[in-house]
Amino acid sequence: MKFHTDNGSSFRLTRLLAVVMIFFALSLILAGCGSSSPEAEPTPAPTAAPSDGGAQLVTATPAPPTEAAAAEVTEEVVTEVETIEGETTEEVAVVEPTPTQIFVLNVGINPDFEPFVFLDSEGKLAGFDIDLLNALSALKNFEMTYTETTFENLIPGVASGEFDAAVGAITITDGRRESVDFTNPYFGVGDATVSFIDGGQGIAVRVDNTTIGGPDGLIEGLLVGVKKGTTGADYAAANIAAEAIPYETAPQALHALAGGEVDAVLLDIPVITYYILNHPEDNLKLAGGPITDEVYGIAVTKDRPALLDAFNASLQELVDQGVYEEIYIKWFVAP
Repeated sequence: MKFHTDNGSSFRLTRLLAVVMIFFALSLILAGCGSSSPEAEPTPAPTAAPSDGGAQLVTATPAPPTEAAAAEVTEEVVTEVETIEGETTEEVAVVEPTPTQIFVLNVGINPDFEPFVFLDSEGKLAGFDIDLLNALSALKNFEMTYTETTFENLIPGVASGEFDAAVGAITITDGRRESVDFTNPYFGVGDATVSFIDGGQGIAVRVDNTTIGGPDGLIEGLLVGVKKGTTGADYAAANIAAEAIPYETAPQALHALAGGEVDAVLLDIPVITYYILNHPEDNLKLAGGPITDEVYGIAVTKDRPALLDAFNASLQELVDQGVYEEIYIKWFVAP
C-alpha cells in the first residue's frame, strides 16, 4: 500500500520543526545566564607551576594580606624559628659539653693578713686577694665560697681535699709544690706597670731603732716576731741567731713590736708597708729587705688539673682587661 502526501502539508511541517528547534536553543541560553549571580566577584585565575615529574601543581595567587594579618604571620614565623632554634640548641647541648665549665669551689682563706685577706671594720672579707677572687668570679667561670682557717692549715687543707683551693699571699715554694699545685704567680715585682712592692720578706723595727738594718742585725739575744707557718718563720728558723717568737696573725706580731715585746718582726714586705701606712701611731719602719725573693700563687688541689688551667687562663684575662692593675692600684701605694 502506498501513502499519498500532500506537498503543502510537508512545507507546513518543516516550518513547525524549525520554530521548535529555535525555541529549544533559546531556552538553553536563558537557563545558562540565569545560573550566575550579578554580585559574585571573579575568582583569580590559577597559575600553573611545573613539578619535577612534569605534572603541573596548580596554586591560587592569594590577595595581598592586610597589615594586621602580615604582623600576625610574621609573629608566628618568628615564634617558630625561635622554637626550632631552641630545640636545636638543647639537642646540641645534650650531645656536646658546654664550652665554658663553671667551677664550684670551697676556697680556704686566712683573714689575718692585710692587705691581702682580712676582715674590714664591718666584719666583711676584704683585701687584694679577695678582690682578685671576686673578679675571677665575675668572669662567670667560678662560684666560690670561703672557709676561714689558720694560715698553717691552708696548704694541708688543700692537700687533704678539705679545700679546692686556697689564697692568702701564699708564697710558691718547692716544698709546698710537693703537696699542692700553684697557679702562675699573681703577685710579685713587675706584675703591674706601677709595681713597686716586693713580695719578699722584710724586717720591721721601731722608728728609734738604729742597730737593725738587715738580717745580720738579728743577733743572738734579740727576739723576732714571725707569723706561724709562713716563709718568714722558715727563714728565721734557718738563718738568724735571734729567737723567733711565733704569732697567729701578722697584726699580733706587729702590735707586739710596737709595744716592745719583740725587737723586730720578719714578715712579707707588702704586709709591713700596709700596716705602717695605716697605723702611723705605732711608730714602725721597714729596716731591711727584701731578704728573700718570693711570688704568690693560688694553691690548687693536685687532682683537678682542669681547675688549675682555668685559674691561669682567667688570671691572664684579668691582666689583659686591665682589671688586675686596677685592683693593684687600689691596695698598694708607695711606702
